[in-house]
Amino acid sequence: VLGHGHEATLQQKAAWVLTRQKVVMESWPSWGEDIFIRTWLRPLRGPFAMRDFEIVKDDAVIGSCSTSWVLMDLETRSAIQGDLSS
Repeated sequence: VLGHGHEATLQQKAAWVLTRQKVVMESWPSWGEDIFIRTWLRPLRGPFAMRDFEIVKDDAVIGSCSTSWVLMDLETRSAIQGDLSS
């Protein structure tokens, strides 16, 4: 979410915390091979921000990844809920 990167969240005494990650690989690239990562956000689900990834080699998707993140208040150690689009 734009405006909610590392520096911006630290100024607000908050941090993004990775809560889940699932990686599925159909094949693995060899050392030195070029790969590309496509990524996008899904709609927010409560306090969770979901980000998906595709790992691409030679125009073929060779893997995928889904992550779940929560924005945490560093002082209270609780999740920050609300509109993160600003």
